Amino acid sequence: MAKAKLIPCLVHIPMQYPDGTDVEAEKINTFLEMLDRQFNGASPLGVIQGRWMGIVEPMLRVEVAIPKRSVAA
Repeated sequence: MAKAKLIPCLVHIPMQYPDGTDVEAEKINTFLEMLDRQFNGASPLGVIQGRWMGIVEPMLRVEVAIPKRSVAA
């Protein structure tokens, strides 16, 4: 059986709540563990400055691999 072709996919995880307080490290780790289970691994790529609905906030950039057959054409 041929191995499925994987497509990289970026996920941005907010690092702050809307009130500006930091998201707890345990919650970030729980989310990363979920990505590990769902996608058989995840690669944190560092914190970037992101925007959400006009609010600038730090976001953890994470890459996962998704089988190409799962990506809509």
